[in-house]
Amino acid sequence: HEQLEEMWGENNTEYQEKIRQAVSSTRGIYLTFEGLPIEACFFRVSAGRTRSAGTFLGQGYDYLAAVDCPKDYLSQDYLTQEKYSRTKLEKLLGGTIAQLSYDDSGYVEWVTIVSSDSGESREYTGEWLRKKLKLSSAHITMEEQQDKVFFQVKGAGHGFGMSQFAANEMAAQGADYQTILSYFFQNITFDKYLQP
Repeated sequence: HEQLEEMWGENNTEYQEKIRQAVSSTRGIYLTFEGLPIEACFFRVSAGRTRSAGTFLGQGYDYLAAVDCPKDYLSQDYLTQEKYSRTKLEKLLGGTIAQLSYDDSGYVEWVTIVSSDSGESREYTGEWLRKKLKLSSAHITMEEQQDKVFFQVKGAGHGFGMSQFAANEMAAQGADYQTILSYFFQNITFDKYLQP
């Protein structure tokens, strides 16, 4: 409670009551797709559009379609840039970046690394690259200048499911939780757990 009081200050009581009401009004409700509970993934802010599950996540994730998040660029976390020397980058990745392959929303789906030792090419996911370089998302563009490599990154998080920033913007415009969730998770059903 002390952390919440420090974070929310004079609005602490009001915000805690809103949270209690939200939990109470949604108790027992869960989301399903074709009769099965969904994995309701979320992340901080998109690069302007969420990611489609496509072939990357495999079957059963059809409810994760790409949707526009037109106001996400307003987030302070929307755009970041990182810089690495070629030497440090090669050491971190075990080689050099030969190719970046993007999905329809502009996130790196696959990265091809040419090994420094063997010269062999290996493919890794964009999430692997993001974590190795401590980037905020896999929506990456890369620019090489002399002995430096610059990474421009849009968004924060994996990009699948619900952008918390966009959801908050929708709520501020009066959208209820069902409208928000139905926007980010396509063709879902709201089911209720019946307690015995």
